[in-house]
Amino acid sequence: ASPDYFPLALGNRWVYESCEGTEEAPALESWEVIRQEGTAFVVRIQQPFVTLGGIEEQFALEAEGLMRRVPDSDPPESQLILKLPIVAGSRWQSGDGTYAVTAVGETVTTPAGAFANCVEVTRWNKATKVTIVSTYAPGVGLIQREETFPVIGGFGGDFETSTRGRTVLRLKEYVRSTLEKKPTEKEGEEKKES
Repeated sequence: ASPDYFPLALGNRWVYESCEGTEEAPALESWEVIRQEGTAFVVRIQQPFVTLGGIEEQFALEAEGLMRRVPDSDPPESQLILKLPIVAGSRWQSGDGTYAVTAVGETVTTPAGAFANCVEVTRWNKATKVTIVSTYAPGVGLIQREETFPVIGGFGGDFETSTRGRTVLRLKEYVRSTLEKKPTEKEGEEKKES
């Protein structure tokens, strides 16, 4: 069985530093599992300067792998973002592009620390010319994501330059939910008496 490269449990929370390749101090972006709907877990993503309440995406672990669903899109999108079993070099198509496992067993360091046995997945989208490299750590989830995209230039902003824009998310903090782990007070009291 594959290690859990995207732990889905109510209350799990990830905080990322988000920077756009400029010298500015990174902004913080948080992801939190806020509820379960059927087999999917709803993750609220709060980004700097975007949507006050944050955006919601759904993630579900299915037999073929980790699915990302965007129910509000029209039509609703569903993408296989991490195919199981994890095999270096494996490739697959999804609604938003071509994916490949581009590295396994890597050690990656982020502001949250060093993570061993990471899996790197690269997604290419021919239509938008966007490339996203996502790195997952076992028992933690997404620890790093680097997105490169074409920069639109010109007076009307209608032609593409050779310049590539870049946005990087790096894990700063991961808080594993304690909702299911805590014994109730009664259980604690019963153990003291015996």
